[in-house]
Amino acid sequence: MTETSPLTSHTRIRRISADQLEALLARAQAEKWTELALLGPGFRLGDKVEAWPSELRVAQQIFQLRGLIEGLADNLQSLENLESLDLRGNKIGDDEAKSIATLENLTSLDLGQN
Repeated sequence: MTETSPLTSHTRIRRISADQLEALLARAQAEKWTELALLGPGFRLGDKVEAWPSELRVAQQIFQLRGLIEGLADNLQSLENLESLDLRGNKIGDDEAKSIATLENLTSLDLGQN
């Protein structure tokens, strides 16, 4: 089961495990998501949504991994419709960043704190 923490009426952070990631990405692909915020386990947001980075304040869905995922970039390749991807705090290296950048529709990529 996914643990959720209500932050505002439209935004929640859902903490997911590595086992849940595959199902999440399959859902994102099937529903043709255009944005995804998938934060690393060590990334911290404050309690006040107003203090969050603007991209995360307006995100409809924010997920946070419970642990680092090896090969995360490869898992994202099926998300052809993504226009915006936030991967803060996932320890993404140069090669993985290059792989992610090949997503054709991607216009916004945040790799902060990697």
